Amino acid sequence: LSCGDPDGDGERRASDALFVLAAAVGTHVCDACLCDVDASGGGVPVSGVDALRVLSAAIGIGSAPLECPPCQ
Repeated sequence: LSCGDPDGDGERRASDALFVLAAAVGTHVCDACLCDVDASGGGVPVSGVDALRVLSAAIGIGSAPLECPPCQ
């Protein structure tokens, strides 16, 4: 599994961004090491910003690297 690829298929896709968004609103659970792609940490580490960054990477318009905290 890698940062921004919560389904673990080896590709970042729009479906990964949707999963991250669902985690951000609390309908899915996702480890920060997979979904907190801006390594923001804090009380609510996964947010809509993370989902947007994953979507941008998936469609090839993201310039910011995806940097998750290490898995525990």
